[in-house]
Amino acid sequence: TFSQQAAAGSHQAALDLKWGRLKLRELSLALLQDQRARGVTASVEGRSVGASLTQDRRTVIIRFEPGIELNAGQQLRCQLAF
Repeated sequence: TFSQQAAAGSHQAALDLKWGRLKLRELSLALLQDQRARGVTASVEGRSVGASLTQDRRTVIIRFEPGIELNAGQQLRCQLAF
């Protein structure tokens, strides 16, 4: 299940894996406004994971190096800083 919450100066995204396993190297998000993201923090089940971002207009691409793996029941959370 994927969810996003956006408000002025805040953007959060969450991915809850219900079944199986998912290997993820990047996640692309669309912003509601023309904002410039300064950074990103990401965590899996509350543990910080390395993430960086690039932005092209209203699209933000979050990259996980060297990649992350989610198992059933785990949640990935990403918070953009503006």
